[in-house]
Amino acid sequence: MVSKRVGGANSQSTLTFKLIDASGNAIQTPTELALSLDDASKKAGVLFDDGTDTKRKTTGTEGAISVIVKAGDIPSPVTVTVTEPKSGVNASSWGVAVSSGKAVQDQVSLSADKSSLEAFKIDNVTTTLTFSTADRFGNPVPANAQVNFVTIGGVVTGSNNGTCQLNASSQCSVTFRSLNGTGSPQNGRVTVLAYMSGEESFTDKNGDGVWQSGESFVALGKPYFDANWNGIYEPTVEQVIASGVPQDTGLCPTESYPSVPNTCDTSKWRDDVLVRSSHFLVMATSNAAITKVGARKIDGFWVWISDANTDSTLKLVGTQLASNTVFKDVVSTSTNPTINTLLSDAGYLSIPFLYDNAMPSGSTITASMDTGGAKCTVKGTNIDKFPSNQISGMLVFVRLGSEADCTSVGVSVTVKSPGGVSTTSTF
Repeated sequence: MVSKRVGGANSQSTLTFKLIDASGNAIQTPTELALSLDDASKKAGVLFDDGTDTKRKTTGTEGAISVIVKAGDIPSPVTVTVTEPKSGVNASSWGVAVSSGKAVQDQVSLSADKSSLEAFKIDNVTTTLTFSTADRFGNPVPANAQVNFVTIGGVVTGSNNGTCQLNASSQCSVTFRSLNGTGSPQNGRVTVLAYMSGEESFTDKNGDGVWQSGESFVALGKPYFDANWNGIYEPTVEQVIASGVPQDTGLCPTESYPSVPNTCDTSKWRDDVLVRSSHFLVMATSNAAITKVGARKIDGFWVWISDANTDSTLKLVGTQLASNTVFKDVVSTSTNPTINTLLSDAGYLSIPFLYDNAMPSGSTITASMDTGGAKCTVKGTNIDKFPSNQISGMLVFVRLGSEADCTSVGVSVTVKSPGGVSTTSTF
């Protein structure tokens, strides 16, 4: 049998030993036997059901005794040795192990098969979310441990309503379905938070698998739902997930995934917290916004492509230095340009705003010549579609053939959504 620790409750195994004579027959005379756990088992936190690591039991008329061992937190082989004190004859158990422990915070991940959905003002568009975890030794967490989900702007459906249970591979999946109610974010940005019972990460300096005072750990406080993606808890707009979380008043470290400020227990490592992971989804429009940025050169030019949502919270800061942004590689006629300078280089007299939501995952990007009889040739784009994990707009380079008229002819850039909606801009 395998003994595991599941969700904070000690799992257990029952071991049976039989006292026999040289002919293999059970010794029917009641005999007291001594039982003990080996050092490796004890260091792993394994104990008998009464909390001890040694005990004595007397056989019955069938010559047998049974003992219950309870798992600790550390994966380890479990060995129980039984000795007949008068003769010194002994035997040990085999095939018993603690195979896994609790989910640990630095071994938690939430992913989506598509992170940007063609779902702005469209219901019932889906993506699959997969939660994966492991214990602190990289072993699977015991199957059937439950994972909970919280979101706004959609519905999460799993094997048990809005939850799922880990499988033998220590992961489980749910379906997110878009739902454009009155509370849905107008900027199209949706957060999904997944959480389950687990333990804090710590640095095991001496390699014994057990936290001791002096070993560093990452304290976790109450998780919250980061609705606006900024990593800062805002009590007026963001929901706290408090169930089952120890409340304290310690200052939370910046990497606490995230935690409500001043709710961390920094005095000791804890194995009774909610480990958590967030994933951001975009409910994208079908139409694209395509804006040329930077000076056009004979070999091509850059365009910024996003969805057509112009909510003010998505607006990029034009006064930022391009060198500190995704625009750092855009060619400019100026030294150390800002984003606004790049737009001016592109010929805009009235500076347009750039917005930052991705087009739906899989949207295609193509370019073609718009001027008849041109010698210039279009060599394509450096990116031909929006990746499945993209949640922000993208810089795309339109490659031209460097013919003499490539700085003056018209070139069209077309973005087509998975639903078949095309947007074309000509430059």
